[in-house]
Amino acid sequence: MEYFNITERYKNRIEASKERLALTWSGKNSDRPAFILSDVNAALIGQDDVPDDYFEPSRMFEYQAAKIDRHMADIPDDYVPVFHPWYGTAVLPSALGVKVRFQKGLDPASENTVINQPGDIKKLEYPDPYSDGLMPKILEAIDFFRRNTDAAVCVTDTQGPFNIALTLTGAETFFIWMYEYPHAVHELMEFCTDSLIRWVKIQKEHAGHKPRGDAYPHLIYLPDGYGGVAFSDDDLVVISPEHYREFIVPYNQKLLEAFGGGTIHFCGSARHQMDNLAGMTGCTGVNNFTMGDVEQTAMLLERFRGKGAVMVCDFNDVDIPAHCEILRNAAGDPAGFVASVFVASKMARFEGKYVEIDRTRDDIVAEYMDHLAPWLAR
Repeated sequence: MEYFNITERYKNRIEASKERLALTWSGKNSDRPAFILSDVNAALIGQDDVPDDYFEPSRMFEYQAAKIDRHMADIPDDYVPVFHPWYGTAVLPSALGVKVRFQKGLDPASENTVINQPGDIKKLEYPDPYSDGLMPKILEAIDFFRRNTDAAVCVTDTQGPFNIALTLTGAETFFIWMYEYPHAVHELMEFCTDSLIRWVKIQKEHAGHKPRGDAYPHLIYLPDGYGGVAFSDDDLVVISPEHYREFIVPYNQKLLEAFGGGTIHFCGSARHQMDNLAGMTGCTGVNNFTMGDVEQTAMLLERFRGKGAVMVCDFNDVDIPAHCEILRNAAGDPAGFVASVFVASKMARFEGKYVEIDRTRDDIVAEYMDHLAPWLAR
């Protein structure tokens, strides 16, 4: 396999992208927001070109390399090339007994829970990343990627302690236990947090990362000085702010502190969590798939002004001109504003939901580039 020297070939452009993102995180980007037209996918959702043997490291590498190469040739945005060892959202739970289903054309999904009684929590043991579940496959992929490219390699999808705990127990059990067995919930959250910190550290060692740097929230480069972990906490949208503050925030903060800070991701609306998000020690940014909630974007920008950046993300819209107008209006003051559109030829956002479409990548990219041309200027 030929060595993929994308960083060497695009050195000046990549440095300019990193400078733009650093400027944005500092809130000093007065001319335009940082913008990424993200057509380099690691996940399968909304795509029609993923090979059947994608989850073999060499095929995953070839697939992502081809897309990175095309992106750098076609789209003059603020993207920093990075490879992602993607094996779904249940990698750590898989090492604790959760079965993961691989289906053609779909992203891996968890099949079962493993904790049914509070006493089961005490039986949990820290997983061995070299033998348990999907963990060895992740490390194999990271090592393979590093041997074959000078581009960055990020850690696999990082679900936060809350999402991991929900995968182990199921949502209904977890929420009932907050009332009936609160001490068990704290015990489980502590275990999930410590297990995750260990797992992220091992991956970062294999990937050659700085302990407190080199994070890529949804494939967006996180500038130096803003932490070394990016994790997802999607279920914060369905928990009360009081319960979130009691059962989740302390463990998110422990995770953030272990890596010198970082960012948190969620999809949809979580207006009730604004104070919790802004008050979380070490949180230097939010990555939000807005699903059309523009008012929440303004709320996040206000809360994080001077602390970091807000990554305003979503898949391409059915009505691209209207989506671009929404983004332009939301970025009236571009300070701390990162816009990222994820290109999917078989799926698009429509009125806050996702629907099936049938468009080409080239058509989608061309239309966004046309309407957001000022954001692409070098």
